[in-house]
Amino acid sequence: MLPLLKLLLLCQSLSAGSEALWLDQLVQKVWPRVDKWVQQMVEEQVKPQICESLPSVLRDRIKFKDMTLGCVSPQFGPLIVREREKGTVVLDVGVYLASDMDMSISIAGLDLGIRKFYLSGTMSVVFRPPSEKPPFFGGMEIYFVNPPEVDLDFTGLASVAECPGLRGRVRTAINDVMNNFMTLPQRIPVDLCEDDDVDLADLRFPMPLGILRITLLSAEDLPAADFDWHHAGKSFKAVLAEMVGLSHLTGEAREASPGQPLSSAYESVFKKNQTSDPFVVISLGQKKWESAVMRKTTSPDWSKDCSDSSNVADMAVYEMGQNVSIGVWDYDNLSTHDHLGGNRVLVSELVRFAGDERGWIPLDHTLSLERAGVKSGSLKLRASLLRLNDIPRNPAEVKDSVMVDGPSQMFFSAKILGAVGLPANGAPPYVLRVTIGRDTVDSGGDAVKEIQLKSKGSTAMVGATAVAEELRRVCCNLAQKGLPPKQIASVVGVSEMVVAHAIGSASADSDDDESSEATYTVQEIGATHPEWDEVLSALLPWPLFKSADLLLELKLELVDSHGKVVGTSAQQPLSLKDVLCNSESPGLLSRAFRLAKPVRWVRSTEALSRQGSTASAQDKGMILRASLSL
Repeated sequence: MLPLLKLLLLCQSLSAGSEALWLDQLVQKVWPRVDKWVQQMVEEQVKPQICESLPSVLRDRIKFKDMTLGCVSPQFGPLIVREREKGTVVLDVGVYLASDMDMSISIAGLDLGIRKFYLSGTMSVVFRPPSEKPPFFGGMEIYFVNPPEVDLDFTGLASVAECPGLRGRVRTAINDVMNNFMTLPQRIPVDLCEDDDVDLADLRFPMPLGILRITLLSAEDLPAADFDWHHAGKSFKAVLAEMVGLSHLTGEAREASPGQPLSSAYESVFKKNQTSDPFVVISLGQKKWESAVMRKTTSPDWSKDCSDSSNVADMAVYEMGQNVSIGVWDYDNLSTHDHLGGNRVLVSELVRFAGDERGWIPLDHTLSLERAGVKSGSLKLRASLLRLNDIPRNPAEVKDSVMVDGPSQMFFSAKILGAVGLPANGAPPYVLRVTIGRDTVDSGGDAVKEIQLKSKGSTAMVGATAVAEELRRVCCNLAQKGLPPKQIASVVGVSEMVVAHAIGSASADSDDDESSEATYTVQEIGATHPEWDEVLSALLPWPLFKSADLLLELKLELVDSHGKVVGTSAQQPLSLKDVLCNSESPGLLSRAFRLAKPVRWVRSTEALSRQGSTASAQDKGMILRASLSL
């Protein structure tokens, strides 16, 4: 495609140097607007996270002063262009920022300031899907494949002891906001062409490339972080008695004593009985997985002691360049866990494509662990990449043909668009809860836990202000034709109060009244027509299905800002056989590790009943528009 080649050549020429001066200068011009936007983000997201991390007695005693990113804008470069599947073009941009940030925090009379903010990482700009007409792509996504390196320079608080943990909480809050905002799988979507079928929700929440499965095998030569008092036994008692006896000697008598507990028996007992309670934490993107704790050992064997797949981690992969962070920790009941060692490796280094019908083949790895730059043992694991595959047309063949062993067999996603017909006096923002399965016991006697997904808070529908103005115009036209407010409300589908406000604002001379009416109408639209444009996803284990009929139980609940359930769908089983009759259907993890064309099941409407009412949702005019793709 000629436009695509031109774009590639242009970007390659821009990336020839180590700096992108044109991009530096462009961002410098808009930096004041970026500064205001970041200030709003700090106000809405960073500050609440810092407050929530503090003890409850301090939350009311913390004050934030005005902040600014300063005048120094980021530098960009190098620029690297790569082409991905199906004509997708990716522009990788190096980003470095050393901002003269100014932010002050006062807590319980103690002042803490931030004077420098450092950020370094690689930002990806993805153009997809390709189009034959300008601008030649339907959308754009901006994200960090891996979390950027973030650091802060603090001022104030002569020592950390003056306010324990505050600096760490500030760092953690800023890192969390950055990761939750634009680190995979999160991203900033941009619709480049409003006339096409590209959905912002699909741009923001694309299907993963595959599922990375890591099987934890064993570890060797881990550092000892604990002392095993129980197994020290009589040897330690003898050493302790000798130490107590020596404590009563002084001067020459102590020096003449033949006992050397600190250099011989003491050292022997303590070295012999040093141990750890290791467990492993694996992080990919924003997902974390923790293994079982192996008690009193520096050479744990998870493959021997975990026969129920509890040593297997399944995580969605969106870029082969994503980092997998692996940390080994010593479990402590009464204090923070001790870090024993860690490593970081790319997804592309963990798996290998065979290039034939075998697809992606599992690989065994022995990773060296380091702690503070010093080798601290090794970790053995097995990694494979599972590709999403189609379900066979005959669901009875699923278990024998494509289902893999392990903790996950199906990738479920629910595309949440919006709801209509909610009461005007509701309490937005609303949260949608999706419950998959139910707590039960399977045929083998093992407990099966339900999986619950939760959306973010709803917003008013896109273009609510324009809709409010159009509603006002329609209400006024109908009123001029002699229709009473009650009938207008019934025709337009809004409350009589909105109609009264619309007619009243039309006859008012004040611009403030009209602005107030528009605001009121937008607020009501947010209450009656909330939108999410979000995709919730989860990996499902096979026991959630009723094996005989391959049924999956699903329940939807609408919760307002006060935590009250205002609407719910009856928990009902969904048959995979019925799903396959649609033009789009679900996908399982393929044993062959091949990428199949993603096929989705789309359910256009899902009925919700009013809480506490036996009337159907359609009778009450409450229909939730949700597309579900298993």
